[in-house]
Amino acid sequence: MALSASFKPLAFAPASGLTKINWKWLLQRVPMVALALLSSWGVGGFILQSGKANWAVAGVGAGAFDLVFLGVIALADQQLTTKRSTHVLYWALNVGAALVAALMNTLYYSGGTYASITAESVTHGALFAVFGLLYSLYYHGVMSEALQKDEEEAEANAARMQCPHCGDWKKNQAAVYSHYRTCPKHPKNAPA
Repeated sequence: MALSASFKPLAFAPASGLTKINWKWLLQRVPMVALALLSSWGVGGFILQSGKANWAVAGVGAGAFDLVFLGVIALADQQLTTKRSTHVLYWALNVGAALVAALMNTLYYSGGTYASITAESVTHGALFAVFGLLYSLYYHGVMSEALQKDEEEAEANAARMQCPHCGDWKKNQAAVYSHYRTCPKHPKNAPA
């Protein structure tokens, strides 16, 4: 659990007995939130540009598409799953949310029409959404690897056994039995 502990928002300090803010965790997630906020600007602007929604609806819509992939990634970080359907849905939600946000941003910067889309409006509209998605997916990969290593370490430690005679730790019960041949405190090895 040593690796994934650095991926939690609060860190427990055994020396002081207090729970502290895990600044490393916070700083690693700030870019994802900042990119989502930048991308949300265009989504909200596009919703307002239609003239059919007020600023409150635009605010909710602005956060919806860009923050969905942050939520999906946060949920995936908490539980590693091997189900293919969940894995496919994870990718579909992430890529879909980023593409919709990129499209709405591009339309906002092009004046709200497909006919007005230019390279400049794509540059303004799509990059934050796509880059935010890529950063989030990279960070999720790092978290998944840390959790997997923790799980493997926990499984290895669960099988460890201690020699009842000398106290040495071995990787499993079979290794303890093998150790008995050379254990200096085992009754069979005691001087006669």
